[in-house]
Amino acid sequence: MSTNGSLGKQTLADVLWCMEPDWPSFLNKYAGWGHGEAKTIGDLTDEINAGESHLVIDSSGIHRVLSIVRMNIVNKNLGTLVHVKTVLPDGRVRKIQGLPSGKIIRGETPLAALQREMTEELNLDPQWYTQTPQAVIMGEDPSKSYPRLPSIYEIHPWNITIHEGIVELRQGGFVTQEDEQVLYFSWQKDFVPTPSA
Repeated sequence: MSTNGSLGKQTLADVLWCMEPDWPSFLNKYAGWGHGEAKTIGDLTDEINAGESHLVIDSSGIHRVLSIVRMNIVNKNLGTLVHVKTVLPDGRVRKIQGLPSGKIIRGETPLAALQREMTEELNLDPQWYTQTPQAVIMGEDPSKSYPRLPSIYEIHPWNITIHEGIVELRQGGFVTQEDEQVLYFSWQKDFVPTPSA
């Protein structure tokens, strides 16, 4: 069973309830959502309806499946661009300290997703940088956004070199807003990307 597509009138809570008919078990597994660094069931519903992920349900339970672009953005003078933190709409702070990334929307190519994210996060047109795709990474990892909901990632890494002389770059870092969230970025010369960054 898959929820690949719009949930329509059926809420995500309905889907999760079908898999967890025991109410105490349901509460124990998902009650932490919306607290700390975790997002809400409503956030996941919006993510699915936007085509950014889908759920797969099999004998082992529910899995969130999504594809993302991960950008290793480097400037010779400033260093590596690091996504430092995100402030959620309710004011909670999620510490990131990793490479910028973004979800690939259903029907979108990885290159199109990369260019969209570069425009949203850096306000850079494609002619201002050179992008080189790296080998796709597949894996299952815990998600800070949705604890206890296993997430299967298809990661499309890109190495991005910003051309010299681009005046739009802000040396001290900058802030952008995306879907009512506020994202903080900084240039760090000593940052070393890790597979999970």
